Parts: sequence; C-alpha cells; structure tokens
Amino acid sequence: MLIDFTLENFRSYKEAKTFSLMASAAGELPANPAGTHDRALIRVAAIYGANASGKSNLLEAMNVLTELLTRSRPASLFDDAFEDIEVVPFALDATFSKRPTRFIVRFILNNVRYDYTIAVRTGMIYEEELDVYPHGRKQEWFSRSGTDITINSTYLSSSFADF
Repeated sequence: MLIDFTLENFRSYKEAKTFSLMASAAGELPANPAGTHDRALIRVAAIYGANASGKSNLLEAMNVLTELLTRSRPASLFDDAFEDIEVVPFALDATFSKRPTRFIVRFILNNVRYDYTIAVRTGMIYEEELDVYPHGRKQEWFSRSGTDITINSTYLSSSFADF
C-alpha cells in the first residue's frame, strides 16, 4: 500500500512535492482509512485542480518511475533498457535543468515499510537507495552513488523469501 510519492525537478515540479495517502488527524472519512502498519492510510484519493496545475505531470512521474523499476537492471549505471524513458527536468531554471530528477516512494508490503529513492536523468541513474523497516528498525538494503554500489547481503539473502 502506497504511503506517499515525492517528486522533485520533473516537468512542472521544481521543488519537492509529495502526494500522500496518510489519513488526516481530522478523521472526516472514518470508513476510508486502512489500518495498515503503524499509520492510518486512505484507500482512495482524488487528484483535482485547475488546468495546468500539474495533475498530469504527477501521474506521468508515477509512470516514469514504474517504467524505470520494471526495466532497470541493478548491475548497470548506463543501461540501454531505460535509455528511451524520457525524464524531463524542470526547464524554467537553468540550474535545475542540469540536475537529476528525484523520485521517492514509501510503501508498505506484507506489513513492512519500504523507502525507495532514485535520482535519474534520461539513461543514467545518479543515486538510488532502498531502506526497509522490518520490526520498525531501518535496514539499508542497497545504495548507489555514481559508480559506487553497496548491497547489504546480510539483509537481502534472507529477505527475498518473503516475496
């Protein structure tokens, strides 16, 4: 279940913005929250707003992340498997147009929280990280910074049996 999705430097999004499915404390929709993990998450959300307010770009960012994840192979920094996935940075600021786009997705699977971060430009991953919180404690399963890739085999070898 999705907790939230953050995007930064993608199309019309310059600064980091987060689409959250965490229930508000007001509790105005008591039948909607899902009692998953240690937080109340809403089951359904709507995205609405004025024309040109970024709705389509938010959905496109989710689509780009999905494409990156389904095509990526962890062994390669320059992987032609996702070279054709166009990652469009914010173009109205020259400094941002040269920076990578960043996506962060937090979700719960089998009652365990996962935090995944990727910083990417078309055809190249700059940074990537997966943190997992079994029993509420952070475990860094892998990270990538440039050409430096660290895989924590202690956690990975025993954890894939759960999938």
